[in-house]
Amino acid sequence: LRDLSAAAIERRRQHNRDVLAKIKAIDRSTLSDADKLNYDLFRYRAESNVDRDRFPDELLQVNQMEGVYATLSELAQSIPRFTVKDHEDFLKRLRQYPRYLSEATELLRKGAATGVTPPRVVLRSVEELIGNHGGLGGTQRNPFVLHPKELSLGDELIVGCAALNVALRSW
Repeated sequence: LRDLSAAAIERRRQHNRDVLAKIKAIDRSTLSDADKLNYDLFRYRAESNVDRDRFPDELLQVNQMEGVYATLSELAQSIPRFTVKDHEDFLKRLRQYPRYLSEATELLRKGAATGVTPPRVVLRSVEELIGNHGGLGGTQRNPFVLHPKELSLGDELIVGCAALNVALRSW
């Protein structure tokens, strides 16, 4: 999960400035026509990144398209889990979620305190979206494996990544 600490945000911004400085140090006149086009596109992108960094968009951690409420489901969909190591790596990422949530919450508070918030119209559907991702309380606190009835995981309790991997591979 992305590091949302102030130090990490500043490192990313400094990286953007460093990349732009390195691009500007290249003598464009020495490049071929094809490389000039690549240079222009690369420089445009780098300048756009530095320009964007002037606005504190890190304070906007929630909108109608994405936010901390969707991070876990997006993570679950994007991380491969075929081997024991894959499952262990996935669990390591999940264990980072409390830190990530704390950092995102702090950024949201800072945004509210400084008046940098999404427009109300953007946020009007967020509560429902959060509910679609599990909300608070209820059975989503208990891990489960959803699978077709005809594919049995057996009667024994599956505990740990290795056991789950073995059970799923048995299909």
